[in-house]
Amino acid sequence: VHNTALLRAYLDVADYTRQFIVLVKLWASRRGVNKAAEGTLSSYGHVLSAIHFLQAGVDPPMLPDLQDLSFVAEVRNIFDPKWQFYDGIDCRFGDPRSWTPPRRALGKDTPPGMAKLLLSYFEYMLRYGVPGGEYTLAVRGRGRGKPGFLLRKEEAWPTSDPNKLEALRDRLSIEDPFETHDSPNPNRRHDVARSLASQKGKAAHLVAEWERARDILADRSSGKQARVQVARLFARAW
Repeated sequence: VHNTALLRAYLDVADYTRQFIVLVKLWASRRGVNKAAEGTLSSYGHVLSAIHFLQAGVDPPMLPDLQDLSFVAEVRNIFDPKWQFYDGIDCRFGDPRSWTPPRRALGKDTPPGMAKLLLSYFEYMLRYGVPGGEYTLAVRGRGRGKPGFLLRKEEAWPTSDPNKLEALRDRLSIEDPFETHDSPNPNRRHDVARSLASQKGKAAHLVAEWERARDILADRSSGKQARVQVARLFARAW
């Protein structure tokens, strides 16, 4: 319930960012990389990655951290007090209508085109989600600015099992916004992308799909029309 409400709040920040998040989710569905039960990343994970990118991957940020305490302290919460903390987890978040986006640089007040933003997203994921990547992506920045959205994997998910450590290093990692790596309840700490470790080759397949999307969006050499790029980008994988 809390997760769904938080995602809905992020979608309500602005029409432009909602469209971007929906397109990332649609892309994942059309390419068949949104099924956690089959060893890929869940739709929830893709949405979190899109939110994270809009918080930490663009300058200035296009989304706030709605769980920042300054938001929580100043605006109403959609839940009754008894639901604001559950099983030791802080479930509070702020109202997106109270956020004022930072002004862009002079001459850049309008957001980038959607194709350019999607290209930047796939390039960002290829930087932070590939095998050997050092960071866990987070949407809860803990008031630390951009560094708070990038957590070192081995510090966030410590393990003495060499096999688990190798699997963690070889895949994308995304922290759940409520079941965080530092949750007081060890049983409520959740890496949303751990499904990628359940079947061999799935993490590499996701990376290959990011590369395909990047290459399509970056291909302007043949003067392809936008609709041709869109058709290729969202073509079904089967």
